[in-house]
Amino acid sequence: MTDEDSSLSEAPILTLVGRSGSPVTREAEQIVRRQRRCWNLWIASPDEFPFAADDRRAQTDLILFAVDHPDDIGIDVDAAWADAPLTRWLICRADWCDSTGRTRDRWPQSAHVPVSALAARLELEFDVLQNRRTPAAITADRNEVFAFGHPATPASPLQGVTVAWDGPDPTLGESVLAACRAAGAQVATSSVSNADVLLFDGDPWTATRQDALGRLTASVDAPAVVVQFGYLRLHQRAEALALGACAAIEKLVPEQELFDAILSVANGD
Repeated sequence: MTDEDSSLSEAPILTLVGRSGSPVTREAEQIVRRQRRCWNLWIASPDEFPFAADDRRAQTDLILFAVDHPDDIGIDVDAAWADAPLTRWLICRADWCDSTGRTRDRWPQSAHVPVSALAARLELEFDVLQNRRTPAAITADRNEVFAFGHPATPASPLQGVTVAWDGPDPTLGESVLAACRAAGAQVATSSVSNADVLLFDGDPWTATRQDALGRLTASVDAPAVVVQFGYLRLHQRAEALALGACAAIEKLVPEQELFDAILSVANGD
């Protein structure tokens, strides 16, 4: 048994419940597989849930439902918790679920996570299962949910990282770079090739911007690229990654999510 096989045998079990062919299910599966050292992944369709008592997937550490719209998967929440009271639960939401919490309240806020924030949330859930972090209570209010999802960080989280900006909006670029500089990053001014991470403005997501991204990532000395969108759609993320970007995030995320994305691509995660 290799070291990786050994680590996987001890890893928590994550069961992904989603419709085959669903965009958010595919995206969620890719995110979990990129964290393959952390999770043993099992997959199920909504028709198979709830699991029979002798189904190994009933003995999972975390169940992740992938939903494309608020009424996509009908689940008896009370029965689900009664059957697996020690299991962690997450509802991974697509763009059409942004109204959840305003027009729907089937699941508590602490269980919801947009697919764009799933990777970071899974890291927190892994820490919970390793007893390195206190979980958010299932009854947590919005402020408590936010605090759990955005833990305190060092005063200079970007210390040692050099960033650069490419985009048509100089005011936005100055604002983003100022935030990075305040977090300890160095700013490359002479050439983007001197940067560890390039923040690329994806708006407007036209053929011109896509060509510019492709040329940047194709260069030999290209830095890791994080593309920022005003409103990130799944097809934009897929297109940006296909053009060589390492990550894609929304512009209006909390600063810590921006810093997490920068650190992740700078470290090659």
